[in-house]
Amino acid sequence: MKRTLIAALLTVSLPALADETVQYRFINQGKDEGGQTVVYRDNGKVEVDFHFNDRGRGPKIREAFELDKHGLLTAATITGNSYMGAKVEESFVADANGASWLNGVDDSSRPARGMAYYVSMNGTPEGYVAMVRAALKQPGQKLALLPSGELSVKKVKTIQVPVGDKKQNANLYAAQGLGMTPDLIWFTDELRYIGFVSDWSSLILPGWEAAMPLLKTESEAVDRSFYSELSKQATRKPLRVMLVENVRVLDVVAGKLSDPTQVWIEDGKFVAKPSKPPKLFESLDANGAVMMPGLWDMHSHLFDSSAVLNIAGGVTSVRDLGNAKDQLNDLIKRIGDGAIAGPNVYRAALLDAESPFRAPTGDIAKTQDEALTQIDDIAKQGYMQLKLYSSIPPEWVPALVQRAHQRGLRVSGHIPAFMTAETAVRAGFDEIQHINMLFLNFLASKTDDTRTPVRFTLVGNKAGDLDLHSQPVTDFLKLLKEKKTVVDPTLGIFVAMFAHEKGKPNPSIAAIADHFPLTIQRSQLQPEMEINDQNRDAYKRTSDALKRMTKLLYDNGIPLVAGTDDIAGFALHRELELYVEAGIPVADVLRVATVNAATLVGAGDHKGQIKPGFDADWILLEGNPLEDIRAQRKVLQVMKGDAIYEPSTIYKGLSIKPFSEVALAEVGSK
Repeated sequence: MKRTLIAALLTVSLPALADETVQYRFINQGKDEGGQTVVYRDNGKVEVDFHFNDRGRGPKIREAFELDKHGLLTAATITGNSYMGAKVEESFVADANGASWLNGVDDSSRPARGMAYYVSMNGTPEGYVAMVRAALKQPGQKLALLPSGELSVKKVKTIQVPVGDKKQNANLYAAQGLGMTPDLIWFTDELRYIGFVSDWSSLILPGWEAAMPLLKTESEAVDRSFYSELSKQATRKPLRVMLVENVRVLDVVAGKLSDPTQVWIEDGKFVAKPSKPPKLFESLDANGAVMMPGLWDMHSHLFDSSAVLNIAGGVTSVRDLGNAKDQLNDLIKRIGDGAIAGPNVYRAALLDAESPFRAPTGDIAKTQDEALTQIDDIAKQGYMQLKLYSSIPPEWVPALVQRAHQRGLRVSGHIPAFMTAETAVRAGFDEIQHINMLFLNFLASKTDDTRTPVRFTLVGNKAGDLDLHSQPVTDFLKLLKEKKTVVDPTLGIFVAMFAHEKGKPNPSIAAIADHFPLTIQRSQLQPEMEINDQNRDAYKRTSDALKRMTKLLYDNGIPLVAGTDDIAGFALHRELELYVEAGIPVADVLRVATVNAATLVGAGDHKGQIKPGFDADWILLEGNPLEDIRAQRKVLQVMKGDAIYEPSTIYKGLSIKPFSEVALAEVGSK
């Protein structure tokens, strides 16, 4: 589900040397969890074995390919399984007569390949960087791609890093054309790949480990510069006093839309209409657009890219549920300083126990006493919430919850393996992340290890047959209501997981796929899970059952929060659309994503509504979401704090077609 991790791993490679074997280390939380082995044969063929383990998940890919004298792909076979287990079987061949490929997604052929490189659906890191090297050989360092698109590569910087007892050059290249932002790739002077380093995981050439911190810092600086410049282009500072005229205001509490009216803002807060307007103020004619409070994503893992995408999507506040603390705190500071566009951030700290399936970030405890001490530290650091993860031993939970509550922390999380959701709720869980955890309460046996992908496959195979009106389910829902336990369904990722079939658009973005670059549209035809004739019907029933359970939660008065754990902005829009599809009234869905979320984090007295005294976190929509929830995607303008943002500028900077080109009347001052 962490697509940021998978996208990052597409930026690695090895050198094109004959009769040589080179290995890379995949490092997660300081441990070797896989790697990439590349064998360069005497006959010019390249064989690659790439795999890693991430909490029981991870790809296992074998790729063999050949290149011509121009570095272009002439043949390739790719087999194995994807990160979430989908079967991988792909091939490509090119000769004087043309090129053809089979991948089960967009099988096709071309009568003439020309100077073009086939982009695989499931290739290894080595296969990707072979394409980058091919681009470096072309005029202007640009390379035509198959089935479509163009890859352009440029050198960004050269630094010296420690390698053993010497210093060596590390050259950073940016490859643009396969995503919304450039991929960053480190090479030696001989174009040997050096490594990729992130807070979550790394792939590195042995011997270069000492350079990892510097490689990470320098590549992050390039990323930051990109998003900082994009934010600067999309941001303007209004005058201290602002009047928005001819605007229809959505009262999320009442669930009603006003007639065209005026909204006054002063020093970043909504204020009552002044009896005497000030001499100097900014005036904006909204042309009848709808103003509503900014949206809230209550299950975020925030990075620079997601910060700007949230703003573009009208998400002005998020709850981060477990990032590396230094990384998150630094990002929050930069948002506050105006160096990057981003939402208000409410922090929850992630805590897990040491195990082969531990969380890839957060605090990791070896003993219960160590976990209790970490909870004390989390409270001192100003976090509002504790998120427990899957490897926490069930016998620790009562003591951890008690300590967290004593320190003023809410407690939420995955249901630890070998523990039921009912037991966790009775032990004091205030909130449960992910709707699959509710189904596991009834489906998982005492021996099912839900730290592994079993927490997905078991639900996929059996949830659709669970009687949601049975006495055990009814009793469990009564318990949730009695304990006022909040549920964070992240419905969108699970509906997509069990409904996305190969060759069809990912349901999460199907309605808006044409707004994305062609290469991203194509990548979204590849599902995460293996859906076949044996499980297709069961998975379809499960996808429907997930929505029915969400509606049952609502019907039984169990509080919901709208979270995504997926691509920022877009995933929240989809999450809310799914709630409406499930049968929850639109007005209540909008409350969940605004005033209810603000109240849950303790900000309900100053955020989540458009009324005097509240923070002026608002979005202008082209349409009325009370009539059509899809109107939430058509964001014209966003205000948060003392800044106004233009979503269309952000989207264009990320090669995304804006969702609304309607221009607002020019701002004037009076």
